[in-house]
Amino acid sequence: MNPARGLLHLCVLLVLFGSTPFFASAQFTGVGDPIQFIIRPERPAPFDTVSVSLESYSIDLSSSSIIWVVNDQVVSTGGERGITVNAGPAGKTVKIVAQVRTREGLSATKEFRIRPAEVTLLWQSEGYVPPFYRGKALAPYQGRATVVALPSFVKENGVTINPRDLIYTWSENGEPVVSSSGVGKDTFVFRGKVPIRPVDVSLVVTSLDKTLVAEASQTVVAQAPLLLLYENHPRLGLRFNHAIGERMTLGTEELLLTAVPYFFESSTRSAYNLLYEWSLNFETRPSEKGSSITLRRAGDEAGESAVSVTAQEDQHMFQAGRAQTTITFPERLRSAAPETPVTSVP
Repeated sequence: MNPARGLLHLCVLLVLFGSTPFFASAQFTGVGDPIQFIIRPERPAPFDTVSVSLESYSIDLSSSSIIWVVNDQVVSTGGERGITVNAGPAGKTVKIVAQVRTREGLSATKEFRIRPAEVTLLWQSEGYVPPFYRGKALAPYQGRATVVALPSFVKENGVTINPRDLIYTWSENGEPVVSSSGVGKDTFVFRGKVPIRPVDVSLVVTSLDKTLVAEASQTVVAQAPLLLLYENHPRLGLRFNHAIGERMTLGTEELLLTAVPYFFESSTRSAYNLLYEWSLNFETRPSEKGSSITLRRAGDEAGESAVSVTAQEDQHMFQAGRAQTTITFPERLRSAAPETPVTSVP
């Protein structure tokens, strides 16, 4: 063959191949994963509204064609970089596929599956509350609290995973607590510290195969313990329906006052670790060591007396409380002497 003619053929072939869009259907190579999903929330719970968007450091997404497919249904064919989907119930998978085609003809496909799971945190303190108290026992200063995880993890076949077969990773104020974390460790116990601050407890729960993940957090705010005064009626008992305020009137000859602690770490109001100190008219009554004190009128004249009491938990200095009231007693009227003397019957 004529060398000149062969050279001409070679040039023609080069021109033809050079004019063909060589990367029209090419995939990205040598750049790792060209696109990433950004999921918010990162660990969706059942029925959450989930924002899904794309991010890339190697593709100009703003000029690319993006097709979104959710559960094999095309939901967007424009250039939207993100969509919003609804997570289903626990155990139901939502499959999301993003197909990206650049202006240069390069293509990339990214798939992500949302498998919602959830965990709920409940906490309780060891603070004391009286019987039939309708509220929650709050966590006292320097108090001990227990946080319990209630996970809901369901497999794709509808089988609920036993909570003991899940991995629990606990953190306190952002710091992992390794000793409390592990398989089946669904309970976290902590004690408040000094200085007094809220305690942030967070938890990540993972299935053993790492396909299901849920997270939750709870802030426990410690409260100052309370000490309230109640009348201890000889027939009705403690009158919890009416706490004694700043003042009260003594209408009888004798009054039994009882101090009731709230949220102290104590099994009863008279437990050994609660130290009471009573004062009458600003003078300490060393003989009164219990949670109750008996007051009696000393004469017929009108007057008033200041009564106060403090309670201190003997191991934690910030578990302390104080209550006080002023008792007013009116003048006692003397009855007129009878005209006929009264005699006693033997």
